[in-house]
Amino acid sequence: MQDWDAVSIVVGDRIIRGQRPNKAGPEVERQLKALGVAKVHQRCVGEGREPLVSAFDWAAAMRPAVIVIAGGTGLNPGNVTPEISMEYIIQRLYGLEMQVLIQGLEHTEKAGLSRGVIGIARVGNEACLLINTPSSRGGVCDVFEVIAGVWDSIAEALDSHREADARSQAGHCCAGEPDKDESVAWGLQE
Repeated sequence: MQDWDAVSIVVGDRIIRGQRPNKAGPEVERQLKALGVAKVHQRCVGEGREPLVSAFDWAAAMRPAVIVIAGGTGLNPGNVTPEISMEYIIQRLYGLEMQVLIQGLEHTEKAGLSRGVIGIARVGNEACLLINTPSSRGGVCDVFEVIAGVWDSIAEALDSHREADARSQAGHCCAGEPDKDESVAWGLQE
């Protein structure tokens, strides 16, 4: 694992309006630092599609290895974090989502109301781990307890994805098409 940056996005209209403290943001940063993330870029946005899509655009510029979105995973009309996240996920990690649910149910029966998703995502031009958590401190802790247990495997997979992305961007990988040397070797050159 390299010196990775991460992005923490907290979603919550009441937090934006100052009606509720942001307890998730500091906990997300603490958990990410415990995993060895070098820097955590943070932002708080309102609920709904537009603020979250804008936050993804902002996050892409940071080129993070991990993006955590806390909040917007419940049942209210503006809670669209999972739906927007799925637009970016290329490999969904259902098993981790189930582990998070089991972990959460040990602490509260409301854990079953969270619809958060986890997966390898493509945000901008690079792969990253995309994690949705509830906006509660306890929900964040439940998610990261699961993530920490498999972090080495996730980090290895992210390294592979990011190396493949770098090769692709450098022109060494052509989306399934053989390069010129391969074409000649296989007699495919016109």
